[in-house]
Amino acid sequence: MPGMQDNATEVTAAGIARLAGVGRAAVSNWRRRHTDFPGPVGGTETSPSFALAEVEGWLRRHGRLAGIPLRERVWQRLAGHPGGPVTALTHAGCALLLIHDRSPVWLEVSSGSDERLAAMLPAALEQVLAPRFGDVNGSRVNTTGTVHSPALPAAPATRKALEPPTAP
Repeated sequence: MPGMQDNATEVTAAGIARLAGVGRAAVSNWRRRHTDFPGPVGGTETSPSFALAEVEGWLRRHGRLAGIPLRERVWQRLAGHPGGPVTALTHAGCALLLIHDRSPVWLEVSSGSDERLAAMLPAALEQVLAPRFGDVNGSRVNTTGTVHSPALPAAPATRKALEPPTAP
């Protein structure tokens, strides 16, 4: 689903430096010397943030994006998610469950436009999440595909497995 959140994901100068494999001073130099360097979209004056998609485009056009480790690009997407990395991982986990458990449903849901995906995804995710987690925590998937829950959506057995062992 390229383009769905590209403009919402932001990255700091330190993140840009990691993406390009350079120090932060190089990023400062690029900002001063290149009029086409993307402008800040958020953050503060002393610590601005930039649209990740625009920065990646700039780095690519200037031959500085090649060779970026996949883990760094994934981390930037997770860290820059508007809801934070936990929300991003929750969304990714839900999608992976859908792909694993109901691949024919995923193929149907994912074919077509982003609007179609957004309309069909909540019901498809519910098919995967409800049997695992039920509605004991008040979990639900809204029309944007975001999982809402007062607590992490985990079945009691899962919660028990996550608790630290008690002394005998």
